[in-house]
Amino acid sequence: MNHSSDPNSKKSNLLTTWLDSSDDHLIIVVFFAEWAGSVEILRGFMDRVQHNYPDVEVHWVDIEQQQDLSLDLGVAAIPSTIFLKDREVVDHISGVIPRRKIEERMKPYL
Repeated sequence: MNHSSDPNSKKSNLLTTWLDSSDDHLIIVVFFAEWAGSVEILRGFMDRVQHNYPDVEVHWVDIEQQQDLSLDLGVAAIPSTIFLKDREVVDHISGVIPRRKIEERMKPYL
C-alpha cells in the first residue's frame, strides 16, 4: 500500500511533526473551513501574531480535508485554535477572540 496517499498516514505524520517541533517552540494549529466567514478575521489576527512572534509556527488545517485530525484534537467548533508545546496540547480556543487575548494566552508557552 502506498502510504503517501493514505489520509491517516498523512494525519499521523503532520501531528507527529508538530509535536516534535513543539519541544523547541510554540506551535499553533488553526482548524478552519472555507464556509466559515469568521475565519478571515482570525487569519488577520494570526498574520499579526506571526509578525510579532516570528519563532511561533502557525499551521492552518482545513477540517474538510483533515477530518480525523480534527476529531483527534477535539475540534468541535470552527474556527478552533490549538496550542502545542512540549509535545502536548496546552490550550484550545474555540471561535474567534481578539488578537491581544490570543497573545496573552500564548505568553506562558513562549
